[in-house]
Amino acid sequence: MTLKPGIQYVVMYPNDKLAFVTRDGGRVQVVLVVNELTEQEAVSWGAAHEPVTMPTRFRIIRATGTAFAPNLANGWQPTFEYDPSTGLLVARDDGTGVIPSTSLALYPRFQGCYVTVRYAGSNADGKLHIVDHTTRKSLIAENPLADVKWSKVQYISHDDGIALEASPAVAGQLLVCDIELALVHPNNHLAERYQGGN
Repeated sequence: MTLKPGIQYVVMYPNDKLAFVTRDGGRVQVVLVVNELTEQEAVSWGAAHEPVTMPTRFRIIRATGTAFAPNLANGWQPTFEYDPSTGLLVARDDGTGVIPSTSLALYPRFQGCYVTVRYAGSNADGKLHIVDHTTRKSLIAENPLADVKWSKVQYISHDDGIALEASPAVAGQLLVCDIELALVHPNNHLAERYQGGN
């Protein structure tokens, strides 16, 4: 939970522990007020504070400057590791193919997500492919993407995949793709897609 200037609430179970992490060596003041809740108060608080799912951000780094290629016949599951310095899930991977949505969004079945991508170090030729799992047919969602520009937001279902395509601007330089996903709740995903004109 990222601390913000406004008042924030957290509910804890008995024996839970609370830790604060500050950065940049600066001194900060944290005012902590602890109140014990009855079961009724805890239920009332929970009903008034709907859980929020934060977007997840992934980064794939091509250390050798290898181009991203869609390779639609091939499956690809990069191994991501959490980088606490950036708050991103990072993979150093030169693989190609279709990344299944289940490798990026660990949501329950039938819960899709919105996705957007950005390339950095590209030749301003980035593409995002939305791929059907069964037929491996794809739609190029946006083409071409300017370097360091986020793509338009696309919807992918629980059994879709995405494929990446971009070449490095300079041979041998780093080429990076950032992927950001946000959960779409089943009760509102069609309404939100309708309002967005998708």
